[in-house]
Amino acid sequence: MKKTKSAWLNCGLITAALIATPVLAETAADAPAVQADDSTTEILVTARKRTEALQDVPMSVSVISSAELDRRNVRNVNNLFAEVPGLFMAPGSVSYASDLNYLTMRGIGFNAGLEPAVGVFIDGMYQPQIGFDTAMLDLQRVEVLRGPQGTLFGRNTQGGAVNMITRKPDEDFHARLHADAASFNTFRAMAAIDGPIAGKVYGGLSAVYDRSDGFIYNPVLNQHQDNYEQSAVRGTLRWVPREGLDFTLMADTSQRDYNEVVRGVRLAGNHSETPIDQDEPDSKSNHGIQLNVNDVINQHLTFTSITGYRYSDSDNFLDMDNRQTTGGTEVLPTYPYFALTPVTTRGATLAAQVDQTFTSQEFRLEGDHEKFNWLAGLYYFEQIQHQTRQRQAGPGAALTIPAAFYIREAYKDVRRGDAAFGQVSYRPTQKVELTVGARYSEEHVDGTGAKVSVFGAPLNRASPLVRDGHPDFDNLSWMASASYKFTPDVSVYATYAEGWKAGGVDRYPGRTDDLVYNDENS
Repeated sequence: MKKTKSAWLNCGLITAALIATPVLAETAADAPAVQADDSTTEILVTARKRTEALQDVPMSVSVISSAELDRRNVRNVNNLFAEVPGLFMAPGSVSYASDLNYLTMRGIGFNAGLEPAVGVFIDGMYQPQIGFDTAMLDLQRVEVLRGPQGTLFGRNTQGGAVNMITRKPDEDFHARLHADAASFNTFRAMAAIDGPIAGKVYGGLSAVYDRSDGFIYNPVLNQHQDNYEQSAVRGTLRWVPREGLDFTLMADTSQRDYNEVVRGVRLAGNHSETPIDQDEPDSKSNHGIQLNVNDVINQHLTFTSITGYRYSDSDNFLDMDNRQTTGGTEVLPTYPYFALTPVTTRGATLAAQVDQTFTSQEFRLEGDHEKFNWLAGLYYFEQIQHQTRQRQAGPGAALTIPAAFYIREAYKDVRRGDAAFGQVSYRPTQKVELTVGARYSEEHVDGTGAKVSVFGAPLNRASPLVRDGHPDFDNLSWMASASYKFTPDVSVYATYAEGWKAGGVDRYPGRTDDLVYNDENS
């Protein structure tokens, strides 16, 4: 992959609020809360990692409140597709499975099966590669930031960022219950409760259960093909020992069992039927814990710490030829480590298993001194991913396949990185704001593992491949903006910003002389 560089210049005029449900901030230490009083029109966001009016943010931001998420039936990150201008989903070229679907913004996508180009964040923590499509449990709002966000949000935000803010429990008691049902035995129930526990300790618990038989039927296997069952739970424990000091501990877990129709249905015939003849159930689990500490040291200085850990794993099985196989079977020989017994091939299938652990730590110090706002921070992360795949094709799978074959892969990627970042805003007058920011990032990648391709007659050969790459990457991304407020409701701004995604080691290598791919800049 070639290294590409481009710059974007965004000049915009903010003339109206983007959503009908207004948002208010409680204190500097608290995340903004949804306000039910429609007489208030100001929307407060944290798009620049500080609480401010949306009208004052010099970038393109869309905000969706929790009420609007419910009205639009947005249940997870994937459901934001086509709900926000410029935000779409892009499938991978290797497979159309959900593990290889990523957000695309302003035409900036991803390299198949590797790191995304639009980052997803929950309460300030980056969500890793296969864990970003988490259930939206008791959210307060979603902020969609368009354009590169490399300075404040960092890695993998070339196209933009999706910033999700959950509801924080406080001294008021809240309870919510929602359920709906539809055809194909589709059912969904969501419940949430939060409020005071004792003294300055508050807690919250939310859960969702979702299931459906699916509307696509498989007459070959005599079963519904796109059924799913999902459950998710999120718990929050908040301690406020004094005014301005806030400890919020969050933990969540989700499990999804499903049966994915990767290549959809045929264009001809019954559009709710699929003819695949090989299938196994799919599953994905996602667990995480996160501690956010916010300390308003004095009226001019605020300290923030975000510590998080996530574990995700998935198991997918795909019928790659999407048809009823007409050919027979063929038995291929064993291969040390990868195939300890002979492999029987029929049709074309792909099974993939991925597990991923992700830890991160971010420290920020924010200052506000009359005409200046400034922010400085440090960031560190470690991401470990194991991937195994079993791909095979037997007789009759496709006319272009010269011989029956199987491919076995076992890869490991360890990615570590750190960054230092800062941003300063200067307001010479109440109508003018000038901002400049920069972020220096380093990443090191260890991509190891091996694969083998074993072919039957008439080729009768085995082709092993050892994957071993250890590249380093670094980057300096910066931004600058200028804004002018004509009236409280009309502003004009110009922003220059950069985004960065580190390179790595090819996740699906076909040869050993080009394992490492370069980083990308936007």
